[in-house]
Amino acid sequence: MAYTEIPSSLVQVGKAIKKELFRLIRENQIDINNRVTTLSLGANPIDVIEADVDIKSTVIGDGTFATYKAKSFFNISAAILQIKSVAGNTGILTIDILKATTLDGAYSSILVSPMFINYSVASDYDFTTGDFGVLTGVNSGEYLKMKITTLPNSIPISFRMSMHGGV
Repeated sequence: MAYTEIPSSLVQVGKAIKKELFRLIRENQIDINNRVTTLSLGANPIDVIEADVDIKSTVIGDGTFATYKAKSFFNISAAILQIKSVAGNTGILTIDILKATTLDGAYSSILVSPMFINYSVASDYDFTTGDFGVLTGVNSGEYLKMKITTLPNSIPISFRMSMHGGV
């Protein structure tokens, strides 16, 4: 949807107001709102998580490697998982991002599906991005948890996890 100029024929003095005029006004307002949201995300970027992770053992508890408590409301706009080296490894590294209202609360995924990198077909410094489906808002005091759900076949591994947003 893009901004559409309203033809003067729809707003002539003495003409009845038409449904088409209101449709154009509504569509233009939606377009303006989308542009303002996009610009505001870029104007006030927030680096939520920037973590280099080195795993030297298959023992990683429940898989959580980072937890973040939101200090104020923000929208998540991007998540990136990047491996450092394939080093002959095979298998899949899978990361999920979960959200809860309390630290020990019930966490649910905010991704359409977890991010993963298949080491069998990846190259050094390969990366993937998370699909949120819709813009995901995180309220002040809510928690985000980054969790490994599958590890590749050989350990040690190193990767970088980053998540960015805007207010």
